Amino acid sequence: MTETLRLATRGSDLALEQAGTVRDALSSRRLDVEIRRVETRGDQIPDELIHRLGR
Repeated sequence: MTETLRLATRGSDLALEQAGTVRDALSSRRLDVEIRRVETRGDQIPDELIHRLGR
């Protein structure tokens, strides 16, 4: 039985494309990969500068 590797990524087009490239590379080595989208605090508050979110 093969376990599925979960690959977490943000939901932007670029992040999903990059995760897809990694998934394809791992799949070519017969690994099962599932892409999971995660949302960060920066995704939830898009109009705030990232360095101010921790305050």
